[in-house]
Amino acid sequence: MIFPVLGPTTYCGVWGDPRGSSTHKGVDICAPMSTPIVAAYDGTVSRGTDPSGGNVIVEKLADGSAVYYAHLSAYEGAFPRAVRAGETIGYVGMTGSAALVGIPHLHFERWSNGMYTTPYDPMPELRAAQRSQALPQRPAPFPALFGAALILATSAGLAFLLRAHPLPRRRLRVA
Repeated sequence: MIFPVLGPTTYCGVWGDPRGSSTHKGVDICAPMSTPIVAAYDGTVSRGTDPSGGNVIVEKLADGSAVYYAHLSAYEGAFPRAVRAGETIGYVGMTGSAALVGIPHLHFERWSNGMYTTPYDPMPELRAAQRSQALPQRPAPFPALFGAALILATSAGLAFLLRAHPLPRRRLRVA
């Protein structure tokens, strides 16, 4: 696996954080707007949109699992297409529900059988990729302006904002 965001990042939302009446089913990786997003694995990518994820990419892997990348500001290249791990597929953004929060980030999910109904915590894979690529494990906090208040983009901060402004979550199914 390749860590999916190039450049400086911080985790700003983790698996299990409260999200309205449910819990967060992925990991949010905050980075400056338009930071390149790369394919984490070899696979086939398709692009789409959904109300919560905004501009999204679903990467189907050879083992039948999938990766869901959400909130992209833009896509890179033609879709659908086969990709190699590390190939640029899009750019960090604030589309979908991220526009309400106002913090540019990649929402990264893993689905065990290629469908959104089987998500699992991708943090162990992300941490392993950081270690193997010698990336920082605890980068500096990423500040963000939300309305008139300056908040620290931590999982607790995002959880608070999303509890205050919950949005329904509708997902794409990978064909």
